Amino acid sequence: MSRFLHLSGRLGMWNSEKWKVIVAAMLLAVGMPGFSQNLLEGVNGELKGYVYEKETGFVIPLASVALLGTTLGSVTNEYGFFLIRKIPPGSFTLVVRCVGYEESRQNIKATAGQIDRLVVFLDKKSYELDAATITASRKRWERMTPIGVQRMTVESMKRTPTLGVTSDLAQVLQTLPGVIYTGDRGGQLYVRGGAPVHNKVLMDGMTIINPFHSIGFMSVFDTEILQSVDVYSAAYGAQFGGRVSSIMDIRTRPGNRTDFQGTASQSNIGYGLLLEGPIKPLTAESKGAISYVVSTKGSILRATAPVLYPWLDSLGLPYRYNDFYGKISFMEKGGNQFDIFGLHYSDAVNYHNAIRTSWNTTGGGFGFVVSPPQSNFLFINRLAMSRYAADFVDPSTTPKGTIYDNLDMSIKGIHVLDRFELVWAAEFTAVHTEYSYIRYDEIHIKDNVYTSDATILFQSKFILPRWILEPGLHLRVYSNIFTLMPEPRVKARFNISENLSLNLAGGLYSQNLSTTTAEQDVVQVFQGFYTGTETVQDYFHGQRVYKPTQQAWHGVAGLSWFDQKNLKLSVEAYVKDFYRLINHNPHQIYVDEGYNPEVPEYLASTFIYESGWAYGIDFLVDYAAADYSFWGAYSFAYVTRQDEYMKYVPHFDRRHNLNLLGSYRFGKTRGWTAKMRWQIGSGFPFTQTAGFYEEFKTDDGTFLLDPWSQGDLAILYGPVNEGRLPAYHRLDVSVNRIWKFPDGQTIELGASILNVYNRKNVFYFDRITQTRVNQLPLMPSLGVVFRF
Repeated sequence: MSRFLHLSGRLGMWNSEKWKVIVAAMLLAVGMPGFSQNLLEGVNGELKGYVYEKETGFVIPLASVALLGTTLGSVTNEYGFFLIRKIPPGSFTLVVRCVGYEESRQNIKATAGQIDRLVVFLDKKSYELDAATITASRKRWERMTPIGVQRMTVESMKRTPTLGVTSDLAQVLQTLPGVIYTGDRGGQLYVRGGAPVHNKVLMDGMTIINPFHSIGFMSVFDTEILQSVDVYSAAYGAQFGGRVSSIMDIRTRPGNRTDFQGTASQSNIGYGLLLEGPIKPLTAESKGAISYVVSTKGSILRATAPVLYPWLDSLGLPYRYNDFYGKISFMEKGGNQFDIFGLHYSDAVNYHNAIRTSWNTTGGGFGFVVSPPQSNFLFINRLAMSRYAADFVDPSTTPKGTIYDNLDMSIKGIHVLDRFELVWAAEFTAVHTEYSYIRYDEIHIKDNVYTSDATILFQSKFILPRWILEPGLHLRVYSNIFTLMPEPRVKARFNISENLSLNLAGGLYSQNLSTTTAEQDVVQVFQGFYTGTETVQDYFHGQRVYKPTQQAWHGVAGLSWFDQKNLKLSVEAYVKDFYRLINHNPHQIYVDEGYNPEVPEYLASTFIYESGWAYGIDFLVDYAAADYSFWGAYSFAYVTRQDEYMKYVPHFDRRHNLNLLGSYRFGKTRGWTAKMRWQIGSGFPFTQTAGFYEEFKTDDGTFLLDPWSQGDLAILYGPVNEGRLPAYHRLDVSVNRIWKFPDGQTIELGASILNVYNRKNVFYFDRITQTRVNQLPLMPSLGVVFRF
């Protein structure tokens, strides 16, 4: 907290006139809800409310809400909120339907000039997927522009085979079109040409700076507590910002509001425990509810891997992680919600007691979703704080450390009219980054940077007979460089037919966060974070850079098909012009000590500017039926980078990538489920070895320390990333069996095999020892889940 107080003091030194403009704009945005009071026509009434699941008290998105005998209706959004406008005075029957739930009918009375409020609870029924169940998802598809985004739910994530017994978000993300994954041992996710630092992960409004563990098939998130995951891979709307490539928006659910429940899991990979239940139960007579959910999970690989997988190479599986998440949720009688949450994630790797790295994330926050009385808008507020700290020790180099402190605040309003929607928001982000290391001359360097961003955004949606238009504007102010970045965004959809749409999207994006990992590095077990501009070159390709932000333009065009048999097809072509990036300088040979006319900037600056392109085309086939499903995603892509010195392809440039998934449920009680995933990808680029030479150390660059000494073996590298590794391919399978008991308890046994045919996929090659290190070999696993 003291760091953020110090930051606020520094911000007070900023030009007061600029602050007045920003504060006035924020107050204007906050005051916009007042307009909603004048939107209601006096001759008609309105009905708003929330739809909840009766059994658990969870919100139900995509529920169809309609007035019987009229064309008036709505669909609940991700908060379970609905609004029906222009209801003539009189009595009506309200019908609420949703996939997997019993239909609800209630008598309502509309009054002219009034906004009535209603909370609806639906009873759950056995899930059957037929033509009628497509209604909710069809309605969502009909009202959105389905381009550059993939939505995942807990049920859809369970279609992917997993190592262990429970599905994990990290493994599911690898199957999405446009997503490249570089390996299970310290690998990272790259989204349509963007490096990890260019991809923003949000969980309930909190920035999660490192969402994946060092063992690459595990994320920090417990799948059981997720409500939805939206992955925006390109050209996302004005409601998001701060990154130049992609956004991952994760929402968690509350704890069960009616009954105590729990989930315990154990496998040879790790363990998990989830407990949830009501503090104040939700009943027909109650005027609200309070519930909790707590989740913890961790690994036991360090203990089990040497015994169960003796065929592993000398690298082994020296990974350890522990994750904790807790949340308390309040619901008042009108359906409005308030949440408070906290988390702690940790990770550690120890390679043969030599290279060691560890990190932890601690944070917490709160948020509320409110629709005030006699107002037809939804009001969302978030506040969250977190700290990420990491360290790295390698005997061959100096120790390193990094800290990333983050404060996120936002206030957002959602206005829904018949054929028009408006989202406005005011956001404030404060960041402190620290990167520490020991220089070659044994001087300890610690770069501390405090900065902040203020944002005003407007995202609109016009629903026309055959068009959906979504223009938006994202206004972001970077305080450390005194820069206002107007970022226009737009999406458009044209309905070619009932099932086929043409979709377009584009926009400008910016960020000021950099990483100390160069994009030429293949193995990335440590990342330092930096938001300053003091150690960045001043000129790029001979031009002075006056606004040292990272910026990119996105453009996407595609076709989307969604028929009545639940078959979804899409094709998207995209381009990203990364016309200014900031990267760690791999060419630095001089100490960065300020301006020196005799030394080129790109040889002395710690960070340098780069530009680049990412473009390609993605294909997706998605089909789900009652007992089986299929998913096929193919990507063809190019990624390039160019700095002051050279043009190259980064190590994650993969030309072809194909993922095929299938699941099948069988047995007399449908208790058996078999799943498979096969992936093939063309080889990653790498820098070839041109030769070796003897390198001598000098004291001042002129004289040898010992003229009779022998030098060290050094590597002469070839052109950067002009070689290609062999193709990568792997098959994973799993089989699960569930037993259900009359009291609602279930036991699930799961067996899986990773890399079924033991493909030897290259991870990296040690040039000195001539040792090849592969990705994970054949790995069977067994686990059990008990739900009560």
